[in-house]
Amino acid sequence: MHSLLFPLIFAAGLSSCRLFETPAIPPEPLHIHVLSVGQGLSVLLEQNGKFALFDTGPGGAGLEDTLRNRGIDTLEWIAFSHSHLDHTGGFFDLAAPIRQKKLHIRQIYYSAGENRTLYGDSALRQAQNSGIRTGERRQFDTLAWAAPHQFKILYPPPYENTNENAASLVLQISNGEYSALLTADLETPGEKSLLATFPSLKTDLLQVGHHGSNTGTSFAFLSKIQPGEAVISAGKRNPHGHPAPEVLQKLSLILGDTSKISRTDTEGTVSFTLSPAGLWKRKQ
Repeated sequence: MHSLLFPLIFAAGLSSCRLFETPAIPPEPLHIHVLSVGQGLSVLLEQNGKFALFDTGPGGAGLEDTLRNRGIDTLEWIAFSHSHLDHTGGFFDLAAPIRQKKLHIRQIYYSAGENRTLYGDSALRQAQNSGIRTGERRQFDTLAWAAPHQFKILYPPPYENTNENAASLVLQISNGEYSALLTADLETPGEKSLLATFPSLKTDLLQVGHHGSNTGTSFAFLSKIQPGEAVISAGKRNPHGHPAPEVLQKLSLILGDTSKISRTDTEGTVSFTLSPAGLWKRKQ
């Protein structure tokens, strides 16, 4: 009798334990803010009160004010896509808060595909003088932070030593279900190289390369990656005519809805939320 009773009691105990199990906590979503920095690029990444930056925009575009107004005193990392000042110049505006210990930056990453001497006495030198760790990142490297999202470098290839736009870091942010692709100033040859390495590449959100210039965002690239949303960072009435009308036309054809094309020159900062449940544009 006792031998039959024990399994029943044990099973009942397990059943009652299940009643008190802590429900699984869904992972924190990642917020992607494509900042309004004029003719340049800066993307602020946010998860659960922690922050990182992909590029810093040009100098004098208000990056310091943006961080201060959002109450940001620590950045987990800054990733510079390449050395052009419309992508790195805003870092110089952070010199004072860094020196005054009002802003702490844990790490700065930069493209291993670019000749480092192009940075000269610029952002990397200033970072090192401020005691900030710096490090190269190459294709297939990942940037740790914000689980379950993975931050993977897709470009440039390790065998290339290129400069300027052609050396742009391309960062894929993915949680296994939905993804975003930050292409910096990638142009058509880089798009071809990227697809040669990642032929099944798809994305839900595309940061359109080179501010919507007609030097990139080829129809072949768009039709392959099939973005669900696109965002362009460009300055209002900029002298380059970005974004180019032909790029907007291609995006309209692929996306099928012009409301899926977002622009900082007409909307200001554009924000998206990325989670395992989906990707959606946030209202400002």
